[in-house]
Amino acid sequence: MIISDTGPLVVLFKTDMLFLLKEIYQEVLVPEAVKTELIRKPEGVIQGILTLGLEVHLVCSLKPKRKV
Repeated sequence: MIISDTGPLVVLFKTDMLFLLKEIYQEVLVPEAVKTELIRKPEGVIQGILTLGLEVHLVCSLKPKRKV
C-alpha cells in the first residue's frame, strides 16, 4: 500500500514506469484532491494506473470535530 501525491504518479506515467507500482504495491491510496487532479490531467495518468490493474482507493480527509 502507498499513499501518493500527484507529482510522483505523473512522473512515473510520463517515463513509462507506472509498472513499478504494480510490481511493488497491490494498491495505491490517494487523497480525494489527488484523484481530482489526476482526472483533470490531459496526459491520461488515471487511465494508465487503472489499465495496470492497480487498486486505487481514496483516503478521506478527516476534519476535526468542532467543539460546541
